[in-house]
Amino acid sequence: MKNSEQVVVAAELDGSWNGDEYRGSERLD
Repeated sequence: MKNSEQVVVAAELDGSWNGDEYRGSERLD
């Protein structure tokens, strides 16, 4: 569980993962 959160935080900080996957999640919601 902590790993998942860390991955998300790292991705947000990196700004690299913040693309299709991240946007797709928000769009789905």
